[in-house]
Amino acid sequence: MNALNNAGTDLNGEEGTGTNSSGVTGTGTTPLYIFNQPTQVSGSALAMSVVMTDPNEIAAAALGSGTGDNSNVLSVATFATQATVNGLTPSNYYSQFVSQLGSTISRVQTESTSQSASVTQLQSQIDSLSGVNLNDEASSMQRYERAYQAASEVFTILNQVMASALNLGVQTAVA
Repeated sequence: MNALNNAGTDLNGEEGTGTNSSGVTGTGTTPLYIFNQPTQVSGSALAMSVVMTDPNEIAAAALGSGTGDNSNVLSVATFATQATVNGLTPSNYYSQFVSQLGSTISRVQTESTSQSASVTQLQSQIDSLSGVNLNDEASSMQRYERAYQAASEVFTILNQVMASALNLGVQTAVA
């Protein structure tokens, strides 16, 4: 894009420093760039930014053709139909990217829903295993209390029987 824009004349009449398709080289002193050009290759798209702030600086005219010509912008427009990104046109690449992104989002949402259902099911199973019914526990506690009282009575009677046996049938106070 920078090379194409730099090979033309903007609305202000400034020519770029590049050479157009007819072999004409611009007489400008400053390149007409739309984007900054990162020096590194790795991650260059991340470091790229738009440097053109005035739409009048778009070089629509061919070099030497004045500001009313639109032949350079027509050359720029052909950029949209050229296979530039992984063998695809920018529109096709964007379309494929959005399609893959939508598919990935759908898959992740489905997995998230499935995992949430699994967590809910496991939580229900944990609750059913560790859940305590207070009515059942109160009933069991009463049963254990009665069993304890009955065992206590048995030991009291055994204590009296043993005391009588040791005293050879003579009634005495047992402490």
